[in-house]
Amino acid sequence: MRQEIKIVVVAWIAAAAVLAGAYRFVLAPQTQEKTGLETELHAKTEKAAGLEIYRTPAAQARLIAAVEALRRQRNGFLFAPGDLSLLDFRLQDLARRHRLTEFANRVVAGAPAKPDPKMTVQSRHYLMSFSGEFASALQFVNELERHNPVLFVDTIRIRKDYGRDKVPQVEVEVTALYSSAIEDPQLLPAILE
Repeated sequence: MRQEIKIVVVAWIAAAAVLAGAYRFVLAPQTQEKTGLETELHAKTEKAAGLEIYRTPAAQARLIAAVEALRRQRNGFLFAPGDLSLLDFRLQDLARRHRLTEFANRVVAGAPAKPDPKMTVQSRHYLMSFSGEFASALQFVNELERHNPVLFVDTIRIRKDYGRDKVPQVEVEVTALYSSAIEDPQLLPAILE
């Protein structure tokens, strides 16, 4: 009888070991994989539910309005390449209105012979020099900063020789951003991304 009890106990221990091994090597990995798949499915279901709101006509209209607002905002920052040729005349007219003399404007950087097609937004740097009354020069710079599309004023240098009748000599560096996407609507998605 004692031997039978030993056999039964050993059989139970062996069965428990086989069950523990089966759980460890078969059932546990399957359970972990199932939990991972359920988590992934839950995340995708939540994402789909979140995206479902954009299928409504009202949401689509809001998205279209948002894209138009971005387009208008972009146009406030970017020149079309064709507008850059007129920019020199605009700057000269602005200097004349502020009674600035000896006005000179030249492109110092960013005027490639062949624009890079990979870059959707490019910059062109101008150096302007002029002389005039201090208040007129500051008003001119203020108008440059409020220009539409934006002209970024990079540096301002003011020199005044000593003497009562001497007017300040001013140098202003500005940057204009431009994009051919303004003239080519096909390129718009590249800028908005």
